[in-house]
Amino acid sequence: MVLGGVEEVVSTMTILFLHGWHSVPGGVKPTYLKDHGHAVINPALDDDDFDAAVRTAQAEFDKHQPQVVVGSSRGGAVAMNINIGILHGSLRELYQLEPVLYRAVI
Repeated sequence: MVLGGVEEVVSTMTILFLHGWHSVPGGVKPTYLKDHGHAVINPALDDDDFDAAVRTAQAEFDKHQPQVVVGSSRGGAVAMNINIGILHGSLRELYQLEPVLYRAVI
């Protein structure tokens, strides 16, 4: 793609997008990423059970091995709790949008 005489290199990435509390898959943010050519995995996360949300995110991470993990709000807290493996060579970035801190109360 050429913008203003400068060639922009567009790289397709696999992105695990973890939505926020009371959000749903297919929202504006993951749709924007998909519309710009990326493969976006956007699972439905449990709003009432944080551990279940982490298990879902972990399963999707393990299955798809994304290069980037994006967490929006509570999804950022979920992202910080998945095990990406210390030597996971394909993960390039971990992003938190509108980060929140979340600690399960036992």
